[in-house]
Amino acid sequence: MAAIRPLLEHSVPDTAYINTLWIDEDYKALGLGSLLIECAIDYAKNLNLKGLSLHCFASNTKARAFYEKKGFKVYQTVEYLGAVKQSHPDGGFIYYLEF
Repeated sequence: MAAIRPLLEHSVPDTAYINTLWIDEDYKALGLGSLLIECAIDYAKNLNLKGLSLHCFASNTKARAFYEKKGFKVYQTVEYLGAVKQSHPDGGFIYYLEF
């Protein structure tokens, strides 16, 4: 549990947190990721939240580029422990999209 604690403890107040956003390779480039982000925005707005937040590994450059294209900004860097650090030595980021 200690190895994933940083992923569980970093958050942005008053935001809807996207736990996982994944599109199968066969369906990428069809706009599904954008549609899911739009649905998450609608969901958060309906709850009167001020934005969206999510975690992304630093090494996941395609996902980071996608989120940044959608207007997400780095809110905080995350350093990992144990096995997660071994798999992702460069850490990660908490991204935030404000409405």
